[in-house]
Amino acid sequence: MGRSGGPARRSTGHGRSLMACIHQAFLFLLSPFIPIAMRTPTISIVLILCSLLIHPIPGRSQQVPLDPFLQTEEAFARAYLSTDLRAADSLLEVLGQLQHASPSDTRRWYMYHSARRARLNLCLEGCPGLDEPEAELEALVAATEARRKQHPEAAAVQALLGSLQGLQIALSPMKGMFLGGKSTANLEKALAQDPDNPYVWMERAHAYYHTPANWGGDMEEAVYHYEQAISHFEQDSLNYAHGWQYPEALAWLGQAYQQLGQAEKARDAFQKALELAPHYVWVKEELLPSLSSR
Repeated sequence: MGRSGGPARRSTGHGRSLMACIHQAFLFLLSPFIPIAMRTPTISIVLILCSLLIHPIPGRSQQVPLDPFLQTEEAFARAYLSTDLRAADSLLEVLGQLQHASPSDTRRWYMYHSARRARLNLCLEGCPGLDEPEAELEALVAATEARRKQHPEAAAVQALLGSLQGLQIALSPMKGMFLGGKSTANLEKALAQDPDNPYVWMERAHAYYHTPANWGGDMEEAVYHYEQAISHFEQDSLNYAHGWQYPEALAWLGQAYQQLGQAEKARDAFQKALELAPHYVWVKEELLPSLSSR
């Protein structure tokens, strides 16, 4: 499944204090500027607060109050795209604690659980992380099913469930007999509920990309749905500039173009992903070089 599915983090752990998690996580962002001898919790927290004031989320007015969740989400995106697993795990723990502090916020719920799925993807690709990735996947499915029952109007949650069911099928193909239809139905329902949501378009695109053609996969449909996701990301860029999904959609669009023999369009998509996220290791070190060597 590549970057759209796989096992994940060591745990959802909420045992450590939020301050301890923040200390470890944000040293990742500030470490180039902090002498080793000064990397204490007190110093790092002061520097974190200063950095948030000096470097707001790109595209956002400095008059807008800083949201710790969005700042942490942006930091997780950087860690995930640069495959910095230690930082990603620490930031994921911070996201979890911030999300649990606002349980009714569906967007926070979706972003945290989507981040868990993203970390799971890295594990399935062979990166270290969870000892039992399949158990993490089952926990994610259970949590998403419960959230969908509580908030049936939340299209992104519905789409995430459909995507996770697709991942279950990828890991255990026999499950396709009873999960395939459910996955497709959840994705289609989500798209009908919220046709302006880029996350929903992206999840549907992943399904078209990864599903075998004789089971409903379609690379041209994947391209169309990735393009729609990217269009919606761009239409509301202020709200999506801090996440990882926008550059990731471009990476997958580029691969879909490759599958269709459209190398120049693939190159354009990869280069645009790097413009958004110059630290995107997967594109910089694998996808673009492999395209250039052909």
